[in-house]
Amino acid sequence: MPRRSTSVLRVIRTLVLLCLFGSLLGVDARAAPEWQRRFDVVVTPSADLARARVSVRFTALRPRRMFLRDRGALRAVRLLPGSGWTVRGGAFVAPAGSGAAPPFAYDVDLKVLEKSLGSGRVRRVGRDLLVHPGGLIPRLGRRPSDTGATVRFVCPGGIQAATAWPQIAGGQHPHHYELPDAGLLRDGWLALGRFSPHTVSVAGST
Repeated sequence: MPRRSTSVLRVIRTLVLLCLFGSLLGVDARAAPEWQRRFDVVVTPSADLARARVSVRFTALRPRRMFLRDRGALRAVRLLPGSGWTVRGGAFVAPAGSGAAPPFAYDVDLKVLEKSLGSGRVRRVGRDLLVHPGGLIPRLGRRPSDTGATVRFVCPGGIQAATAWPQIAGGQHPHHYELPDAGLLRDGWLALGRFSPHTVSVAGST
């Protein structure tokens, strides 16, 4: 195996193990959740990992605001028009109304994100990318216990996604995960790139 590929796998395995140890999250697949209130996030990275589109859809949920955890991340964001959502005061702000909030989407310039957040939050290993989820995936300011969330990565050919979050079993998408709550989103990394994913079992995880 080429030295670069070995290095990438070693970094990814180390980071995933740290995520698992810190949050006690396992990598076992779980049945698709059946929350009545939820939001679902879809992340679509470009083939060169220079950009990503993030889409958010709601079911029986109308938050007033959503946030990116990492300060400075909004400098890399371009909100797509037409949803009624705006960016104000460091947050995505929903339009007034009743019922479930309308979906919204935004593009993230990953190169600008890397410059804005630094290597402590975004790191490239060769052509692959490690990114802190708080700079990419939105969260509620406070998520009620009866509200669920999922994230799905729709990757172009040859690109893989890896995270320590619980994978949702039985779906049509290989990179579909149950999103941890806002507290757990403070920790860990996402890996995107041209690597071979590996599943790691850790004693004591669920």
